[in-house]
Amino acid sequence: MKKFPMRFGSPLKEKITGSEFEKAYKHEINKEKWSDNMETPENYTTKLDYDKTFKIEILNEFANGVYSRLLSFVLNNGMDRQDKNNPYNVLLDQFVEMLDINLFKMSFEELEVLEGYWKHMNKYIREITK
Repeated sequence: MKKFPMRFGSPLKEKITGSEFEKAYKHEINKEKWSDNMETPENYTTKLDYDKTFKIEILNEFANGVYSRLLSFVLNNGMDRQDKNNPYNVLLDQFVEMLDINLFKMSFEELEVLEGYWKHMNKYIREITK
């Protein structure tokens, strides 16, 4: 009877355990060539910050809602969206720039400040669109 090589639980895996495995793994990782635009293995982390990601998702939804409310107000009142003398259009353009910011590059504290901005804008937009 012919024996096939084992895929799982190979003898090599059984011989290398614990810190020896980590050393061998790190050695293999460091042998690879990394380009300048990629993070090095020492700096690379797969840990996700779930609180920050959740905050970003909520903030994106909220900010887009504020923008949509003002845009609906402008369009429903027959205002020309291309008129740059209209203060509502200027505010809409400012909102577009704010929505284009990469929130994942911001710290949690900066996100808190940005959340305050959008809350104030929400209050303002609710007031002017009554």
